[in-house]
Amino acid sequence: GHAFLNLKSGDNNILPTYVNRGGWLPHVGSDTKLCMHLTRCITNHAPIRSFWQQFFPGQYDTTCPCGHKLEMREHILNKCPLYERQWTNQERFHIDTITGLVKFLQDNPKAFTFVDKPQHNLDLDWE
Repeated sequence: GHAFLNLKSGDNNILPTYVNRGGWLPHVGSDTKLCMHLTRCITNHAPIRSFWQQFFPGQYDTTCPCGHKLEMREHILNKCPLYERQWTNQERFHIDTITGLVKFLQDNPKAFTFVDKPQHNLDLDWE
């Protein structure tokens, strides 16, 4: 996929691979829910409004619940005031490491989940 989130581990870029459990899975241990949220975020296949807009154009409001014009991965990770971040200099912060992403997801367990998915008229059971 072309939508993979570019992340680093130390100074090295993590490349998508399945060898040795990949570059991301070792960072979540045995936490299945964290692994699901991490995968949804990294692949950008998450129940966020930019995703719904891509697959159901014009059927949903794309506005983030915080009021930003589009709820998308980068906004959620780095700017949305509805999510907690534990750093001191928020203006310069940008999640670009696997450690930072895992910490963000641990601090925000509803991020990239189907808990707040849009209401739709399709009979889909995604959970």
